[in-house]
Amino acid sequence: MFVPKEGRQPGFALPLRLNRAAPPPLGPQFTLGERAPLSLILTHDAVAVTRGTSTESVVSFMLRMGLNTLPVVDGGGALLGTVSTHDLLAKASADVEAGEPDALSDELHGGGLSAVSVADAMTASTLALRDDASISHAVMAMTREGKSELPVKCERCQGYCIVSALELLSWLSRSRQEAR
Repeated sequence: MFVPKEGRQPGFALPLRLNRAAPPPLGPQFTLGERAPLSLILTHDAVAVTRGTSTESVVSFMLRMGLNTLPVVDGGGALLGTVSTHDLLAKASADVEAGEPDALSDELHGGGLSAVSVADAMTASTLALRDDASISHAVMAMTREGKSELPVKCERCQGYCIVSALELLSWLSRSRQEAR
């Protein structure tokens, strides 16, 4: 498990500072994502978890911060994959039989999910975009991979951020409106 430095939560590999400020205004040099880099729309500092982090901690953090996916890294910061709300629900429901309405809630709160680590629920993948990749490239990568969120290597903070399809759609919609 990652040993956190001062100011970090156990199991979380990077500082927990989130900045949900709106991206800067678009300029005429960026048209519909063809040349605009992903760094323009990354809305928060990088945060990641390690394989040994409890899923209970991850669920609590995701709910508190309104996140759907977190990068999973090793102790040196190398990307191992992601853990998403979908991964966590799939893990929680794996042992629950259909027709038991309270069983899933029991599994999520104090049942089997609290006893497992991120390693048991994560999706292993080292696919990550660079923050200087174009927004168009991110759209094509998401489409090709069938993903709605992808990790992005952030050069500014030397960690991984997550870019979502919703953020891309929002940026593309805004850029179209500003171009008119």
